[in-house]
Amino acid sequence: MADYIGTFSIVRQAKPVNRWQTPGVPSYDPNWVLKFYLPGRPVQVKSGPKEAVFPICERCLALPAECGGVMKMRESCKCQVWPRKWAVEFLRTQTHLIMMGEMHKLEAMRRPDEWTPLAEVLAVYEQRGPADARKRVSYLRKILEVATGKPMEKQTWHDLTKNVCFDFAELWQEAGRRGWLERGTADGWLALREEFKAGRLPALDTRTVMKCNTSIRNYLNAARSIFGPKSRDTFLRGLALPRLEGFMETTIAVRVPKGHRRMTAEDLQVILEALPKLKETRPSVWLANRMMMRFGLRPEEVWWAKLSWLEQTKTGRTRLVLINREDVTLKAGADAKERRFWVPDEELTVMREVATETALIGGRNITEARDFVEREHPQWLKSLGLNWERPNYMFRHFNLAEVWTSRGATQAAAMGGHASTKTTEENYATNLATLEPLSEEEIGRRLGEDE
Repeated sequence: MADYIGTFSIVRQAKPVNRWQTPGVPSYDPNWVLKFYLPGRPVQVKSGPKEAVFPICERCLALPAECGGVMKMRESCKCQVWPRKWAVEFLRTQTHLIMMGEMHKLEAMRRPDEWTPLAEVLAVYEQRGPADARKRVSYLRKILEVATGKPMEKQTWHDLTKNVCFDFAELWQEAGRRGWLERGTADGWLALREEFKAGRLPALDTRTVMKCNTSIRNYLNAARSIFGPKSRDTFLRGLALPRLEGFMETTIAVRVPKGHRRMTAEDLQVILEALPKLKETRPSVWLANRMMMRFGLRPEEVWWAKLSWLEQTKTGRTRLVLINREDVTLKAGADAKERRFWVPDEELTVMREVATETALIGGRNITEARDFVEREHPQWLKSLGLNWERPNYMFRHFNLAEVWTSRGATQAAAMGGHASTKTTEENYATNLATLEPLSEEEIGRRLGEDE
């Protein structure tokens, strides 16, 4: 009785023409090829292990194709011994992997109470995770509450499934079509879920480029990062988490717009005119604006920055140093690039006035510092009539696009802390300022070089 599932067959490679052009050269000899048939899987074709191939002997090679079943007609031939042995071991290994996968699924169903509760895992992640851990958890909360209608405290591991990803994507898309995401959905999610259950909503649109698809992708990526391999090995080490194959591996192939929205000259003028008053009334919010606009910092980098991140050089100038630290992991994690910024005198003066032990922009605790950036700054922009989506990031985008325009993509990537220029080029090309064409002097510059 076989101790593996599936079957295999041995077939001859097509005879290369080169064999007859260069007789006797082993590298041109045809080899046995193995085809594996496993239940529920496509046919796999293998030529053997990486280190070796299975050459066909002259007798097996000489049989005409019309005979058929060469493998069975000469199954006792020595040239078939090793391919047969390797095929059996390959099937045994595949069988083991398949059965282990099934065992893990059964184990998860049989012993669900042994996993660390979801709420406890998220609390540990918020405490020990990266700088934007709370934001990632809030994205997971939004996904689950939109898709299921249950409050976060009632969510369990069983809610993190493939279906919840698709349900969230379809509901979010429909809210985007109706314009609810811009003005707030209020009780709209309940109505959408009722229509969804009744089958009255359109299927997920994977062809149309939609602005709301960016949020779908960002929310899912952020939520999945909580339970990813890196997170399990560092922030959540020692906790028992299920594998979450459906939730982690489901692909939501929606099309997103390229690049970022650009701040117009009119928008910039409104902001610059309102900044002096903001500095007088809310210096911490003013400082947050300047750190995003002048340094191109991410919002979370602004409210995580501390007074100890300032360094004074021998020349008397002060710089802000952004690196991974014991209590803060920057967005790019281990790949984050160290960044140093000279701090202008005006910003430095305000930093020294408002900074606390908790945060460079002020605040009795990190929550208050975060509110300066995530709540008060967007509210100030709305009071100016600037109702942007992700308003804080508009200043980072403005900064990196302007740096790219004047100093090049490499400098923009360094300013933004990108691991390479690829991210910069993919996301900020559409934000570049209008470029000057070549002047007549530049066009004719080479004319006199060879004289």
